[in-house]
Amino acid sequence: METKARRSSVVRLQRQLQFSSSFIVESRGFSGGLALFWSEDVVAEVLSYSQHHISLLIRGDSGGREWTLTGFYGNPDTTKRRESWQLLQALKPTMGMGWMCIGDFNEVLSSGDKSRGRQRPFNQVEAFRAATESCSLFDMGYVGNKFTWTNGRSGQAFIKERIDRALCNVEWSELFPFSKVYNLPILSSDHCPILVSVEQFELDSTRKDRPFRYEASWALKEDFYEVLEKAWSKPRRVDGKLCQVIEGLNQCRVELVRWHKQYAGNYRVELRKLWDQVTELQRDNEGHLTEKIKQVQNCLEPVEATVTEEQNGMLMRPYTQQEVKTALFQMEGLSSPGPDGYPAYFYQKHWNLVGAQLSNAVLHVLNENGSLFEINSTYITLIPKKKNPAKVSEFRPISLCNVLYKLISKILANRLKKILPSVVSPSQSAFVPNKLITDNVIVAFEALHTMKARMKGREGYMALKLDMSKAYDRIE
Repeated sequence: METKARRSSVVRLQRQLQFSSSFIVESRGFSGGLALFWSEDVVAEVLSYSQHHISLLIRGDSGGREWTLTGFYGNPDTTKRRESWQLLQALKPTMGMGWMCIGDFNEVLSSGDKSRGRQRPFNQVEAFRAATESCSLFDMGYVGNKFTWTNGRSGQAFIKERIDRALCNVEWSELFPFSKVYNLPILSSDHCPILVSVEQFELDSTRKDRPFRYEASWALKEDFYEVLEKAWSKPRRVDGKLCQVIEGLNQCRVELVRWHKQYAGNYRVELRKLWDQVTELQRDNEGHLTEKIKQVQNCLEPVEATVTEEQNGMLMRPYTQQEVKTALFQMEGLSSPGPDGYPAYFYQKHWNLVGAQLSNAVLHVLNENGSLFEINSTYITLIPKKKNPAKVSEFRPISLCNVLYKLISKILANRLKKILPSVVSPSQSAFVPNKLITDNVIVAFEALHTMKARMKGREGYMALKLDMSKAYDRIE
């Protein structure tokens, strides 16, 4: 799967995950990019790479035999998909070499690998199948959800596909006969993570005892202080003030380790249940709000509501003709029209003639969930940010929508304006009239200074840095 990130961001991720080695193919702008990480106990050599693959020669596993690992990314452009399969065939290792190829192929192997939406052309699917057969690769199967990608939409537009998979040849399967592929739940991407296990069973004898480390998060648990106080108050059987402190710390370590095992055990059981629940919901998801999803949403019930019942009633009441007229006359009359060619001035000037029918159409959409298909068309105008622009990012896109479409949006906005002051935090100054987004620089500086200076207390704070390129365009 593409990283969509620069080398510095990928290296930072490598350090966070504590991998000792990596090979990175840098992205081109906000698309592409690949990365492979491996730990210090893996001996690997880079064989080849491109914008769509990284191949490693792995040494030392399974009795010292060598095998090839390829991370593959199929071209998302269907017109260039055949080039991907030619690349895959060119990567086939020499006879007798084990080979596993894993990644996002952007293609299905059969019609059953897609749920909902238009079926993929037969020739397109057949080309992928022929490429895998030519490479002597077969699908390794999976444990978990079948589909590995979703478009994130709802209703009839919802689509699921199995485009991420692990493939291997017979030689590799003989090296690792007990390997399994796990399709894990989707958490922060539109693709699910794929875990390949190459062990027959977990060897407890290979585990090393981890040294004791005090976790600051323990202090947030209700029963922690009671356990700590009981352990620290035990009588000491040594002389000397320093020895007594060391003895007290040792007693605390024993009790805290015992307490943590019990707490962590309960935590892991609960986490396993939640993990299985998420997996089941994603497996059965067909793009609709089911009763099971509603039950999961009940976890938000303890969150204190910001919108009052009175405010919610105001938002939910039917829209009126007066709201339509008010919003229309608030619009700039001679601003650029949309594809239908009519500016707001036309409707304002001739309200007595067209007002009643216009209001009925708008209220049909707002109150009766009417379709926007007839008016949902837009002109996109690109305004250069500089002389002689050469990249798309050097243009400012302006959307010229039909007035009817903008009118519906403005009516909704007029209602939301009434409750925004009680919902939006003052620190989010970009949403408050007469405030500048640059005011957030001062707020951020003061917030970080306060966090840095705060060294006491049972509760802490966390800062999240977001990399934005216009809030409505891209956020990471």
